[in-house]
Amino acid sequence: QMLQIPTPTEDDVLHSDRLPTFGDSLSKEESEALLAYLTVSYVRIPLVVDFFASQDRATYLFNRKLQDLFRAVLFEPGPWSAAG
Repeated sequence: QMLQIPTPTEDDVLHSDRLPTFGDSLSKEESEALLAYLTVSYVRIPLVVDFFASQDRATYLFNRKLQDLFRAVLFEPGPWSAAG
């Protein structure tokens, strides 16, 4: 829980005064964008992958906390609803 809220929404992220910068690896704007992407369940993976793939952000993955976040986005199960 990066914002100290159980299930933050995009509005919670956008109105937060304190966003993590992961050891100053991210700017406030980048942190806001990345955390906003984490709030949208079904498109989270492509948005986060695109975030790190663009603008030379792949080097941000040298930061251990960002590595952990990226791994969690890719491999931890999230909410899922059955078809039908």
